[in-house]
Amino acid sequence: MKKTAIMTFHTAKNYGALLQAYALQENLKKLGADARIIDYCPDDIQYSLIPYEKTFRGKLRNLLVLLHILEKRRKFKKFDDFSKENLIITDKYLSTQALYNNPPKAELYITGSDQVFNPNRQTHKKQAYFLDFTPIQTPKISYAASFGTDHIEEKYKAEIAGYLRKFDSLSVRENIGIKLISKLTGQEASETLDPTLLLDADSWAQVERPYKGLPQGYVLYYRLLGVGDDVAAIVAEKLKLPLVMITDSPQNKVGADFVIRDAGPGEFLWLYDNAEFIITNSFHGVAFSLIFNKQFLSCDKQKSTQIRALNLLEQLDLRSKIIFSDTLLEMENTINYDSVNISLKKIREKSNEFLLKWIN
Repeated sequence: MKKTAIMTFHTAKNYGALLQAYALQENLKKLGADARIIDYCPDDIQYSLIPYEKTFRGKLRNLLVLLHILEKRRKFKKFDDFSKENLIITDKYLSTQALYNNPPKAELYITGSDQVFNPNRQTHKKQAYFLDFTPIQTPKISYAASFGTDHIEEKYKAEIAGYLRKFDSLSVRENIGIKLISKLTGQEASETLDPTLLLDADSWAQVERPYKGLPQGYVLYYRLLGVGDDVAAIVAEKLKLPLVMITDSPQNKVGADFVIRDAGPGEFLWLYDNAEFIITNSFHGVAFSLIFNKQFLSCDKQKSTQIRALNLLEQLDLRSKIIFSDTLLEMENTINYDSVNISLKKIREKSNEFLLKWIN
């Protein structure tokens, strides 16, 4: 088994970040790798219950957060418990310099997924996520990496190009990443699936945890921003089902019947698996809707913030499931998951071929 070290975002108290880290590690194990996540935890990317705020508005927002501090504390603990139970990690690295001084031993290094190629990070973080610390003789690749932007400022181009040229192979999550790499270095990159989509529903069900106290059927609204509030309320009313909302917001402007602020990653998966219909404005919200074969709508005000979801749904002929207004015309158009699953399987196989080339 090839010893593989993964650099990713595994400490964030964010469902998508933690679950994509777990998924990549789990998929690599299934493909025959001895995979570990590099426990890179510098002080400036730690997550606190109440973030420091400089502005008056920020301080006021923190006062509202205090109203639900116990829920947030429970959520953070569930994230930590999920990580301890399901992630295999290296020794802790508290700085980028520590990575240079004593890099984790591996036969293959992988960075990804998520915005590991974001050009706007501090230099020491870019050095870590671009795997600049790894031994020259050891192969390193990116998997479903994202730049988080469609434009790189002139002042960063030479630096980013230098990092990219050191990779043995590059794969990205969005088509725009392929174009950026080609412009910067002339190299060809592959487009690969977000790691969450590498695992099927049965695999995810193994780490689900029931969230107690909910009715048998409900509309689930996974709310990162408030742009889907009206749509969520209308869908719940139309289907005559209670509305369950997952949110970090201290407010309930949408009038949800159940507001969940303390779900752990396993409960998040269970909530998706047991929903009748899903409203979201999150890429990973869309991903898990597809994984669990749910009818869904993704809502946003502008296309620029939905590039990842658009890119994925266009490949599955589901572009119409992203709406940029309150129209519900596509709610009546039921998704045929027989064809979607066939398409998703083909894309999944292509992504695994990319990984197998380096694992074997």
